[in-house]
Amino acid sequence: MLDAVKDAQVAIDKAIEKFPQDPEIARLEAELLTLLNDTERAISALERAWQLGARGSGIAIQLSRIYETMGNSAKAKSIVEEALAKDSADRAANLRMTKLLVSGGDDPLRALVFASRSYTAVDRNYDARFLHAQLVFWQRDGEVAKKLFSEVNDLAPPGYLDRTQVNQTKVSHHIGLIDGRVIKREQTFLFFQTILYPDDIFVHISDCPDTDWEKLKVGTPIKCRIGFNRRGPVGYDVSIR
Repeated sequence: MLDAVKDAQVAIDKAIEKFPQDPEIARLEAELLTLLNDTERAISALERAWQLGARGSGIAIQLSRIYETMGNSAKAKSIVEEALAKDSADRAANLRMTKLLVSGGDDPLRALVFASRSYTAVDRNYDARFLHAQLVFWQRDGEVAKKLFSEVNDLAPPGYLDRTQVNQTKVSHHIGLIDGRVIKREQTFLFFQTILYPDDIFVHISDCPDTDWEKLKVGTPIKCRIGFNRRGPVGYDVSIR
């Protein structure tokens, strides 16, 4: 194994000497260094590949993820902005920028722009649509959000986000509390209405561990947090207003 790694490194070194301006060789070197957990040299190789004009946005996105992991969100955004300057319609780069802006939480309108470019009407990218739908809900356009969630539910395979994503989605944490009114209440679940969404929103008792469930009646004004599954928004942590 060690001999194979050494042979690979020697082959890459020779290729770099022979073709110093080839971004593909720099990318291959970065992959090898990543496997060897040599992060610093891997970053340098990826940066060199990008500077040499690597095609597509793959290397920029890879560098962006590394920079974000290192806590440098400004650099993570900057490298994706460079990729988008080359091709503003690159769907993967638009999705990456959307996720970076959502992580920051301070520019949802800009995130919406990139989210809308992260898939096309004819592709099956349900993951990009799911993020876009959440952002649209956050910006209080319930009708459009409903349409997008319906597309997610139609396109996504069985098992994709069947349960509410509370801790897994960053958008839900940015939304905060919303107001509503109980319209149906059963022993273990309820539905409430809100002006933010055209459909009634489901809440299960298991997602409300600190709620006095018995005090919730039809007509009770409530506030709650919002999570999401493939079909749309779901309420949790309900309290009486």
